[in-house]
Amino acid sequence: MNTSSVQATIQEFLERLGVVVEGIDEHKVGPQTIFRIRSGESGLLIGSGGETLRALNHLIRRLGERARPSSDTAAEPLSFLVDVNGYHAKRIEELHRNARLLSERARLFRHDVEMPPMSPYERMIVHAFLAEDPDVATQSSGEGQFRRVVIRYGKPRKELKPNE
Repeated sequence: MNTSSVQATIQEFLERLGVVVEGIDEHKVGPQTIFRIRSGESGLLIGSGGETLRALNHLIRRLGERARPSSDTAAEPLSFLVDVNGYHAKRIEELHRNARLLSERARLFRHDVEMPPMSPYERMIVHAFLAEDPDVATQSSGEGQFRRVVIRYGKPRKELKPNE
């Protein structure tokens, strides 16, 4: 499915919902295409904590998969993200800011710090952001909607084998 088809699918879906769309912009970020919806009804499309936007992403992706020809079953999964008025970019920056602050707290107090519960995508962003930090390690803990990132002081050291 090409990007113009995805854009048309988004436009038609939102029209059927009765949402007024000012425009849909397409941006490439690495291998992923981001479709930014510009709308005055962003609160309706984003929802509480971005839940409606996550559902919108899921639905548009499913519609895109259904629109693929049946002979295209071996194709790689659709890699795009639907954003509304830059919500994802703002959220990622907020996650980076919080992760930076809490990792500093873990270093300062030399103690583990827990972040609030997050979606799998948000946890992945935090893990990736702190992966190169030499003083902290991250791990997820908890179950379901209460799963969170724990920022641990000190990286786990590689254990030496007896013959080394």
